[in-house]
Amino acid sequence: MRKITRRSFLAAAAACGAAAALTACGGSSASSAVASAAADGQKFTIGICQLVQHAALDAATQGFEDALTASFGENVTFDFQNAQGDSATCATITNGFVSAGVDLIMANATPALQAAQSATNTIPVLGTSVTEYGVALGLTDFDGIVGGNISVADNLGIKARNYIWSAYIFQGLFAAIGGVVMMTRQFSASGNLALQGPMEVIPMVIVGGTSMAGGRGGALKTVGGVVLLKIIYNAMTMFSIPAPLQPFVKGLILLVVIVSDKYMERRHEKV
Repeated sequence: MRKITRRSFLAAAAACGAAAALTACGGSSASSAVASAAADGQKFTIGICQLVQHAALDAATQGFEDALTASFGENVTFDFQNAQGDSATCATITNGFVSAGVDLIMANATPALQAAQSATNTIPVLGTSVTEYGVALGLTDFDGIVGGNISVADNLGIKARNYIWSAYIFQGLFAAIGGVVMMTRQFSASGNLALQGPMEVIPMVIVGGTSMAGGRGGALKTVGGVVLLKIIYNAMTMFSIPAPLQPFVKGLILLVVIVSDKYMERRHEKV
């Protein structure tokens, strides 16, 4: 008999949420994404906050409950509550779920998701029947992806490792192109041509918004980081900063951006 872990339970819940959304929209079932698990005595409680009684919302909730019940049987129980169309009631319901210590909150509709977000940052929240998650959660840079969490990406069907391989391939390709361009400018080939390259490039990438932990960044933002720091590097020459001192300044810039990146990463985790 296979033990039910919290991770497998949450992964199955996410898959069931996708199945519920498809059910509400008249799509096909995603039950094949959730393997049937045997009981080992561990119980899970899910709080379901639904904004209002509506055919589509009812179908999403029912599909979610049916799929999880089929996979976990009596190991999962549901605390379903209807907010009767009142956003304030959604807040009361989700706060009650937090006080009760449920294992997962399923928020059905945008006000329910917003209330769940405000109520907890420790209990996993699954949202459905939401038109735009970025707008609902106030995420200005939300693009629908899962950041650097490979496990979550795999659970959602995203082939994360293919993207990682592609990143390494393109990185090697552009490094080769850069080497060829540098040789044509120097009219020579040597392994010492770009010894200071990382000291200049890494701060540009981080200033451009790419996290050293992965999961965040963009090409256009990186271009902005390149332009900004290139201006600073050229300004050092224009203001006659001694050449032996320039690597020190670049190193100081690198230290500042790394510390700032770690600070923003920890702040992001707390949020």
